[in-house]
Amino acid sequence: PEDDPEAVHPDWNPVSTTVRVWDLQTRSEMWRDNLSDLVEPGSPTPKPRTVAWSADSTKVAAGFFSSADVLLVYDARTGQRLMSRVDPDSEPTRYTSIAFAPDDSGLVVHAPSGDVFRLQTESGKSTRLLSVPMNFYGDLAYSSDARLLFSLSGYGETVLTAWDAQSSAPVITGLSLSDTDGDASLAPTPDGQLFIGTADGIVRLDTDVEHWKQAACTIAGRQLDEDEWHQYLGDRPFAPSCT
Repeated sequence: PEDDPEAVHPDWNPVSTTVRVWDLQTRSEMWRDNLSDLVEPGSPTPKPRTVAWSADSTKVAAGFFSSADVLLVYDARTGQRLMSRVDPDSEPTRYTSIAFAPDDSGLVVHAPSGDVFRLQTESGKSTRLLSVPMNFYGDLAYSSDARLLFSLSGYGETVLTAWDAQSSAPVITGLSLSDTDGDASLAPTPDGQLFIGTADGIVRLDTDVEHWKQAACTIAGRQLDEDEWHQYLGDRPFAPSCT
């Protein structure tokens, strides 16, 4: 609260930040980690921004706003820090949109430059994947079948972009979903849906490319030619299949 000096630091950073994980079946706390060791005494602790779970739920990563870049990766069962990355000389929004790669080989991270890169959680090595206009009020997520990588930029205008996860070829470019200020978030489901949270509500997107093909065929009412194929399905190889 604004009028409670013990709850909020004067620069709006928290005076205490703790990561906590619960068991949903027993509703009991499994572990907690206080981040006071990441800052100098008397300084505000990192402000929470984003959390990502690995596909097998054995790891959880957390990214933070702060005077430095902070990224933590935990063993989800024990709370042990598997990686603690603090980059004091970089932009303080580097780790605000993160997602685990489908094979759990590392994290996909959005940087303030617009670059999306893969970060190996064991070695710390990073590899640039692609570039997209995206602010730090957005999100990253893979589709449930790992074929698509989505990025969402929020606050001002909520815009969705999607790529082929293997080739990094664009599939959806600049789909505007909301003009209302606010954070934006992504939640893929096992049945191929993608729920998109905006300041105006929730949007549901069917991420099954076969359904996109069927819809395109229905709109055309015939077999698609090559130009129409790429108009509806991006850079996927031309393989008309309307019946």
